[in-house]
Amino acid sequence: AVIFEHETLLGTLLGSLIRESNSGLVDLIPSEGYFLDAGMQFGEFGAHMAVNAPERKVMMLDPSPKNVELAKERYGALPNLEILQGGLGDKVGVMKARDATFEMEVGAQFPLYTID
Repeated sequence: AVIFEHETLLGTLLGSLIRESNSGLVDLIPSEGYFLDAGMQFGEFGAHMAVNAPERKVMMLDPSPKNVELAKERYGALPNLEILQGGLGDKVGVMKARDATFEMEVGAQFPLYTID
């Protein structure tokens, strides 16, 4: 399976549909267990998922150190929320930033995690 590290348009579109839907798509996500917000950007959605269900364990992940720092400042006090710098890949390791997309130096490394 191929996992894309950064799909801003798709993430924004799907996030908006889930958050703003009158059909209650957020209510379809179990209130217990684990929820991963990969590519969290500013962290609002993952924080919403943590606040909405205190029994749910939420992990937010983003390659951008700036986004991670901002999310920790805003939402780090939530007890069921973990915020990490990194991306998703098909194996655990590191990735180098190819461009300035993640607001980090080209060539700067960040960890890669798998869903396993």
